[in-house]
Amino acid sequence: MINAKLNILANRLKKKESGYIQSIYEIENRYNKYHINKLVKVKLQIQEEIIETKEFNFSHIFASILLTFITLIFTPIFTILISFYGVMISTVTIFASNGISTKEESKLAMENLLDVIPSVMNELLNFFVTYYYLYLAALIIFIVISVCFLHIRRASKIAYLNRLLEVVNYLIDKKSIQS
Repeated sequence: MINAKLNILANRLKKKESGYIQSIYEIENRYNKYHINKLVKVKLQIQEEIIETKEFNFSHIFASILLTFITLIFTPIFTILISFYGVMISTVTIFASNGISTKEESKLAMENLLDVIPSVMNELLNFFVTYYYLYLAALIIFIVISVCFLHIRRASKIAYLNRLLEVVNYLIDKKSIQS
């Protein structure tokens, strides 16, 4: 009789124990499902980021690089041409307006400057053309390097996101196998 009562108590304890174990498994399954859902959301975000990175259009960047290139090409030419004549005219005007020279002397100085302009411009252009080709070559090299770095950065970002996506897929598979 005592053995029968002990068996009944032991069976009750086993049922309670199995109930506890079952509830622990249920909690763990809910926990895994919650984490799987979070991982799936992260996976979708990473996939969207990969698509955005792949579809990113460099057209506005290329347009700004081209505009910068054109500006840098023509700026030295216009600067030399405009500043040379501007300095010459303003120098003669300052001398004439301050009474340093008379009107005739200013006119004579202007004519002398106009006679000197072709030879000075020729020397300036020779100097400018000699170094302008180096300037253009440096600009082209700089633009090519900057465009290459843009593409390298884009490719490395896509590779990083793909590795991250593989890790998330692995975690999802691992969690789904556990549950």
